[in-house]
Amino acid sequence: MEELEINQNNIKELKLDVERCIAGYTILNFGQIQVYKKYLHKVKLEWFGDKLCKALIKLTIDGIENGKMPTQEDYRFCATTNCTKDIGEFSLIYARAGGLIEANCYLKSLEEFYLRDRYIELLQKTLMNFDPNIEIKEQILKFKKTIGELETVDSENIVHQIHLVKKEVDNIRKKINSKTPEKVYETGFNSLDDILFGLEPAQLTIIAGRPSMGKTMLAKNLIYNIAKKGIITMFFSMEERGVDFARNLISIDENMNTTVLKKGFLNEESLNTILENQTNLNLPILVNDTSKMTVQDICNQIREMVRRAKVQVFFIDHLSWIVPDMKKYRNKNDAIGEITSELAAIARELDVSIVLLCQLSRAVESRDSKIPQLSDLRDSGNIEQDADKIITVFREAYYVERQGNKQSNTYEKDSMDLNIIKHRGGKVGNVRLYVNLKKGIIRDGLYGK
Repeated sequence: MEELEINQNNIKELKLDVERCIAGYTILNFGQIQVYKKYLHKVKLEWFGDKLCKALIKLTIDGIENGKMPTQEDYRFCATTNCTKDIGEFSLIYARAGGLIEANCYLKSLEEFYLRDRYIELLQKTLMNFDPNIEIKEQILKFKKTIGELETVDSENIVHQIHLVKKEVDNIRKKINSKTPEKVYETGFNSLDDILFGLEPAQLTIIAGRPSMGKTMLAKNLIYNIAKKGIITMFFSMEERGVDFARNLISIDENMNTTVLKKGFLNEESLNTILENQTNLNLPILVNDTSKMTVQDICNQIREMVRRAKVQVFFIDHLSWIVPDMKKYRNKNDAIGEITSELAAIARELDVSIVLLCQLSRAVESRDSKIPQLSDLRDSGNIEQDADKIITVFREAYYVERQGNKQSNTYEKDSMDLNIIKHRGGKVGNVRLYVNLKKGIIRDGLYGK
């Protein structure tokens, strides 16, 4: 089915249909004054644009106020005097009548239509007053003056929006003397933070790459860096055991080879060093290594951990291990869409930062250039839409070494390229980091300085 293009004419037709439903319900239930009092006390005549629908509603409201409900004959007389086309329009309204539940839903829709039109009008007025040639401080004062005019609108929803705008203006003032937002979680990589401003609350960040590019290694280093600053972090490790993650943390902290740790090839001195420094690893990190979870399971645990442990940042490794609800959706793309939209929604609801790792499609392997693109995101439609930031991970050394072409001019064995290909409200760009695969360590700069 082709998607309906919603244009201004479509909206007008939808709004007219909504008005007819509400007026039709009013006519159908004439004489039931208690029903009207419960229903029509919410209605405002300015919401209606159609002359006949507005007249029928006004006739009913006047009847309630006067204690005398209109009859069918009164409604028909009203129709003959207010029809802009023919009396058949009254029949259309009558036929469109629904039940109370449907009418209440349409009433909310009608208010939304009204608020939409009014708010667009008010925003246009605000934009017209914007002058880029005026200094920022003076511009803020001018902006506030316009907001003061907007507050004269008698609508709770509009006032709510105005308070949000005021809050944002105050935030802008605070940021004038600051290079970064007030509340961010720095990644520990200065070059990456220069572009991202760190991980931000209420956002979903995607880290994507082909196998062996280092997605999980990057996530572990980010967790370590963030937790070292005292920020409570949680890791959903669905691909590896929690003990493997603990070993990686020791490797990062002690600058040790992970294989040596795994096989126990340690001398007494090295072991004593780890024991002496174990307080350094008393980091605020929680781990769940359940291998298969649904998005509902994850969201429930996120909500619980925010309440109980005040967790602020969540890492999920990775999307392919989250069990999709295939009974609810016809295809995997829609099921994946539910996962990313649910994660994005709970990030906003709880004001936490969520980082989701995901795999890129095999299409990368068939191209001459292996540098990832947005189109390489597996089942990417909803992922691209729901994510606030998307970072792809690429190691040229992996492909160069597989092809046996170690003479490549751009070949850097110990490098990892991060490409920020989506950044809602910010800039995109590339970052090159130093990576030590044997130790699982990632550092700023090409040589880890």
